[in-house]
Amino acid sequence: MNSKKYGITFITLFILGICFCLVFNALIDPFFHYHKPLKRLNYELDIHDQRYINDGIVKNFTYNAIITGSSVTDNFKTSEFNKLFNVNSIKVPLSGSYFKEVNDLLTNAFKYNKNIKYVLRSVEYSNFYRDKDAIRYEINTYPTYLYNDTVFDDAKYLLNKNIIYKSFHTLKSSKSTSFDEYSYWSDDYQYGKEIILASYDRPKKHNAYKLTNKQIMKLKDSINQNFLKLIKENPNTEFYLFYPPYSIYAWDYRNQKGILYKELYGEKIITEMFLNYDNIHIFSFLDLFDIITNPSYYKDYLHYNDDINSLILKAMKNNEHELTKDNYENYYNKIIDFYINYDYNKLFS
Repeated sequence: MNSKKYGITFITLFILGICFCLVFNALIDPFFHYHKPLKRLNYELDIHDQRYINDGIVKNFTYNAIITGSSVTDNFKTSEFNKLFNVNSIKVPLSGSYFKEVNDLLTNAFKYNKNIKYVLRSVEYSNFYRDKDAIRYEINTYPTYLYNDTVFDDAKYLLNKNIIYKSFHTLKSSKSTSFDEYSYWSDDYQYGKEIILASYDRPKKHNAYKLTNKQIMKLKDSINQNFLKLIKENPNTEFYLFYPPYSIYAWDYRNQKGILYKELYGEKIITEMFLNYDNIHIFSFLDLFDIITNPSYYKDYLHYNDDINSLILKAMKNNEHELTKDNYENYYNKIIDFYINYDYNKLFS
């Protein structure tokens, strides 16, 4: 074979290889960028791929309810949510997410689905005073090519060697991941005081920080942009929002850092904003003192097992621990008194 024929053959095979990858990955579509799962294939959903998978799920799956938020939502079971609320739900958690990232995901969900009856979403304390546009990861490392409607950057998906591997793996897989299983980790960890303390580095004691007007405005701007705008645009959707019940060690951390009152009062400010909307149901579980002070429910100072996720779902269904205009003042007086005056040193005796 002369050099000219060799060159033509190489170019032809190269073009055929490119075309194969484009068609193969678009057809299998392991991240659901173009379509929902094909009926005869089994798709495995990996917790490490949340930011690649979730947008495809909200765009292409059939559902009328969503569970989303940070890693405190990983252990919710859609089967339980479906049974309690008579819905067909998806679970799309974003571990370590800030408010804007979750809001962007939900905004896309409503763009493609006009029949969403319920949204269940966590409201994380660590995000209260972040800038309204803050995101967890650098934008240049984020898979933005999966989040837009243009095809011009889809080569990053269709010609990606990792996607080719996942497409072949999907062909061989014998079982699809259910939404109960997706991102679920509760059974993979041990729980208790020794486990918590092994990963908890107690800070030195700081004086309490004062909450400034500038911080309050930053908080309100973030809530308006990343919660209330979407909620006002979708008055027929019921939003079930909750403050996660972190362990007593998380409140020790906040007490030591001098931000305890700042975060508790920040929760009250947010609640007052939420209470102005009829389609918001806001729940707080900081008065579950027997659970929060019981380390057997926690794998670290923040994360609890699936018993607590189940408790939250049942409380929502039964309107327990829901904050209202009639009860929220007494509630915050109670929890602020408890956490401000708690003897945290006894946790380490």
